[in-house]
Amino acid sequence: FAQLGVPFRMIEGLPDHYFPGAPGSLGLGRTLEVVPLPKKALPDSAPALLPSPYMPGGVSWSDAIKWGGLGNRYSWAPENLEQAASVYAAGQGLVAWLLLKCIEKGVTLLTESPATRLLLEDGRIAGVEVSEGNGTQQIRGDCGIFLGTGGYECNPEFVRAYQSFPNSAPHHPPTQTGDGLLMAGELGAFIRNIPVSLSSMVGYWIPRPGGEPEFHSAGIQELAYPHSIVVNAAGKRFGNEAFFQEFVVKLREF
Repeated sequence: FAQLGVPFRMIEGLPDHYFPGAPGSLGLGRTLEVVPLPKKALPDSAPALLPSPYMPGGVSWSDAIKWGGLGNRYSWAPENLEQAASVYAAGQGLVAWLLLKCIEKGVTLLTESPATRLLLEDGRIAGVEVSEGNGTQQIRGDCGIFLGTGGYECNPEFVRAYQSFPNSAPHHPPTQTGDGLLMAGELGAFIRNIPVSLSSMVGYWIPRPGGEPEFHSAGIQELAYPHSIVVNAAGKRFGNEAFFQEFVVKLREF
């Protein structure tokens, strides 16, 4: 990232996990976030970016901590949110920076053109076929093909096969349907499932009269707030609510 000119900074006020109990943990923390990118830095022709499911647009993690944390979200000053709306930050900010660097380097960007299969010639991957409108296009790769298609969380069949909690709501772009796994698997690639996945989202569904229910992620919000506990049907606490990764493991054990 540094070689591309994508700037990062330390997230202020975020200690290492298990500080100070874990040996070597630091009170200052070592978690990085991208420096926010002004929205005007991207040309009007740039593809639109999906909003973050975690925070309002343009709010960095440093901002959230400085303003009192996610537990104080509804008391954040409106002028701060208005100012933040002019930039890309957090995960969306990283995508915006990478998009900007691609544009600067003359990379051809194809949107709404999902890859459908890899092209195999003489025992090697020679390109990829993409779907465009009512037709297809074959793109050759002089130096190879890089599969960066993300996960499979929006593919119900993959979720049922690989996830411990298939009804858990995904917080991933709707295009993450496991295309890379499918294309590579068709050619004999080995697919290995991580047995202890921490990607399940802990939360609850909110009914919406006349509409689809909305999933509210509580893993980094209510569960981590002071005085919060989670109990099972017998009223017994079974996990550490302050660290959602551990809580997902405890849910699996439970």
